[in-house]
Amino acid sequence: MSLSYFRMSGMKAVPALYCRTLLEIISDNSCELAVSMFQFKSWCRHHPFSAKINYLYQTSGASKRALVCASIFIHVFDTKEMPVSQSDKSKYPEIKLYGYPTSPFVLKTGCHLKYKQLPFEFVPVHPVTREQIAFSNQRQVPVLSIGDEWKNDSSPIGVWLDERFPERPILGTNDVEKETILRIDGWVSTSLLPARFRAALHWDKSWDTIRNGWLLAAAMNNAISIPLYLRVSWPWLIKRAGFLHRIVNKLDLNEPLWDMHERLADELISHLAGGPFLGGLPTPSLADLSAYPIIIFAHLMGLHGRNVYLERPEIVDWCRRVQTHLPDNPLLVPDDYLKRQIFT
Repeated sequence: MSLSYFRMSGMKAVPALYCRTLLEIISDNSCELAVSMFQFKSWCRHHPFSAKINYLYQTSGASKRALVCASIFIHVFDTKEMPVSQSDKSKYPEIKLYGYPTSPFVLKTGCHLKYKQLPFEFVPVHPVTREQIAFSNQRQVPVLSIGDEWKNDSSPIGVWLDERFPERPILGTNDVEKETILRIDGWVSTSLLPARFRAALHWDKSWDTIRNGWLLAAAMNNAISIPLYLRVSWPWLIKRAGFLHRIVNKLDLNEPLWDMHERLADELISHLAGGPFLGGLPTPSLADLSAYPIIIFAHLMGLHGRNVYLERPEIVDWCRRVQTHLPDNPLLVPDDYLKRQIFT
């Protein structure tokens, strides 16, 4: 077994010294324990701390040694999992993201912030009163405030974030890459995202759409209390939402819904241009982080119905690559609202 084994397991950010130390510790059982360790790592991400302790307590001998090593590895050396410390937070101005936890526009900005590893507070906005964003005189979300400044509209916010915090850039390394990234992000905003909204307006399978609406209403209510009558009527309120109709009406509504999704899946793959990330780029950009939550949201939330995009192996592989650069929960809902596992 070699260091490449660990690097192939998604631990690209872990220094070789830590990998080598682990190899020495578990060398007496080598491959078998290594496989157990990484299975345990995946399992840990979907179970509470108490379950991990019980699992370790029930094991013995060499297996316990390997799993203890895995636990240390996960919680100490896996930098993707490490929370931002209070001292790190003091390095940044106060950042607040205002929005709905189920809005794809807000999810885009959330992924931009999480990729840049910026500490921020998510402030849920009441869907009726919108009192939380009254200071901005805006009705639409997201709104992002950094210190005393604020901006709205997810794509301009992404550009602003890259200007304010250039570490872990999301607009490429030169003007050509930036132009490509913004062009693909424009496609996400004008094609991919409206197609997702179309399913909420033009019901293909009514019962699935109603149940999905209730699941989204429950997530909203968890973030900020909304009356029961609103939660019950949520699918029909969304169906009548004027701003959604304005977005969706820009699409070619003569194209059947599922034909549209199939075409957009093809276009998403073509935007990869043979590279690991959109635009053929070697690292995730604003475009990847804008498209990813739109593709993965329904899967993670356990929404009912077909997901054309995740039927394509190329898109699933791209999802896996993007996810390695984000926290385990890339959304803005609590972990217990994730009904399906992330791709690993």
